[in-house]
Amino acid sequence: MKRGFTLVELLATIVVLAVISLITVPMITGVIEKTKKGAFKDSVYELFDAASIYYAQHMTEHLINNELIFVCDSEKCKTQSNGELKFKGQVPESGKIIYNPKGYTEALFIKIGKYCASGNINNLEIEKDCYKLDKTKADVSVSQGTITSKSIMVGVNAVDVESKIKKIEYIIDGKTYIDDYDDIEVNTSKTFNDLKANKEYTIKVIVTNGNNVKNTKEIKITTKDLGILTIKYNNNPTTAVNDYLKSQEAYLEYSGNDAVGYYIKSERRATSDKNAIKLCGSGTIPAECSDIAALKNLESNNWYYFSSSPKLTYNETSTEVSNIYAIATNGISNTALTSGVISKIDVTGPNAPSIYIWDIAGTAKNSGDWSKDGVWTSARTTDVGSGIAYYQYSHDNVTFHNDISTLGWTYNYENANTKERLDYLINWSGQWTFYVRAVDKLGNIGSSSAAFIERVDADTPTITNGSVSSNSNTVSLGYVVNDATFGKSVTVTCVIGGVQVAASTTGCSRGGLAASTNYAFTVTVTDPVGHSATWSGTRATTAPPSCANRVSGDSNWTATYSYSNGMCVITGCYLTGRYCYNGTVGCTDPTSLYSSYSHNGRGCVTAPMASAQSGNYAGSWGGALPASYVP
Repeated sequence: MKRGFTLVELLATIVVLAVISLITVPMITGVIEKTKKGAFKDSVYELFDAASIYYAQHMTEHLINNELIFVCDSEKCKTQSNGELKFKGQVPESGKIIYNPKGYTEALFIKIGKYCASGNINNLEIEKDCYKLDKTKADVSVSQGTITSKSIMVGVNAVDVESKIKKIEYIIDGKTYIDDYDDIEVNTSKTFNDLKANKEYTIKVIVTNGNNVKNTKEIKITTKDLGILTIKYNNNPTTAVNDYLKSQEAYLEYSGNDAVGYYIKSERRATSDKNAIKLCGSGTIPAECSDIAALKNLESNNWYYFSSSPKLTYNETSTEVSNIYAIATNGISNTALTSGVISKIDVTGPNAPSIYIWDIAGTAKNSGDWSKDGVWTSARTTDVGSGIAYYQYSHDNVTFHNDISTLGWTYNYENANTKERLDYLINWSGQWTFYVRAVDKLGNIGSSSAAFIERVDADTPTITNGSVSSNSNTVSLGYVVNDATFGKSVTVTCVIGGVQVAASTTGCSRGGLAASTNYAFTVTVTDPVGHSATWSGTRATTAPPSCANRVSGDSNWTATYSYSNGMCVITGCYLTGRYCYNGTVGCTDPTSLYSSYSHNGRGCVTAPMASAQSGNYAGSWGGALPASYVP
């Protein structure tokens, strides 16, 4: 019976076989590898021989010292002019055969299968990967790309056919950026942001191939400067009046295209068309900003940040010029501080005018007073801004007129410079309220003031239908007086013969004048404001008439008369056919006659017939004789 192997024996056998394999397999593999490598080397040498033969066959086509370069691409190895190498064996997948007329032939990364060769016939190196033979740097070119005030773009073209491009490093401003690749050719660009404006930067570009060979390039690029920031204006009106505008807009004009925000500080309150989103202190330059709720009404002397260029409007009255400051930023760098001047603004009308009223003589008038011929009204006020341009007048404080003649008034300017308006009014009856307001040179309208036009009389009274009559001792005048404003409410004076007599609105007279005498007369009519009219002339009294004695009804008594003041006045009386005392004439025996009839009321009295005694002139016989009569 045969005995089998024990487990130990089997394990020992396996171990021995493993040891033998470890020794023999590498030896066998090495022999195979050496054989393949030798065959590859022979193929490269064959390419050297083919290049020499090609040169010899085509020598006349080439100038002395011109190299021939054959590029292989798995199908052919040929020159740029399509000259082809003729040889046996496999065509290399890639690589070049370079033939020098001096007899020097070189292989450059000739690859067939897994082997790659570089070198000449005396020193030919063979590796499984071409990059292991690559001792050269990648071909690298660096170019400048797009540049802004805060960014730089660098373009890189790197080629390494043998080892490929494995890594590109960028070093700028102390910072390193790395991009990895595994390509024969890399055509790329790199942008560096957040840079300072108008600064030169050195960018180092390091390209590393698969054989860890580095090629370093440097390029110097300067970032663009920030644009120019200016402050522009829209003025209303275009030209200031006495240094004042009615409103002003300030806006920013930036010559660049890289601004991402604007800082603005105004010494005066303003309204913006864009929302401010940050508040950045109130110093000379912006400080650290804090977020705020979007707003458009800007307070004075604060820095505000805007994400787009704003337009500021100034429309509040200011008697002082002020400044506006602005800075543009690209987020990294800022422009220099730019300043502008905000004009004085006048949006307030003139003060309500003071109105003064005088008559033509310069006397101030009170309510209800009459003025002669007209009144002067003077409207005077002040304006803190552009100055007074003109005044406007109104009857109702609603509709105002620039020209007072529109209201039916005539006027003149006393002072064209200050526009103190003096208005000459005529034929104004009653009391009228009117309103005056001033307009400044920017068109701002002030508050109005009320005033009263007092009663004005410009008419002269009239004296019409004058008539004159007279007798021996009286001159009488008749007339009609009138006044367009006051009617009969006038004052009439009448002077006849140098003596003022009582007068009415219809006539006057003077008696007791000498007969047959000329008398001058003047009638003057004056209205309450002083207008007057006169009528004057002369008139003669007539000659005195004769006075006849009168006899009583019973014929017992006879009265004697004489003319006085237009009347025949009794001067004496006597018994018919007898004489009695009459004080002056007609009595031959006055004592006896007087005494015999005076005691009982009959006959003559002791004086020439006073009016208180006229009832007893003739006693009880025949009735009384008149004390006087009109001749």
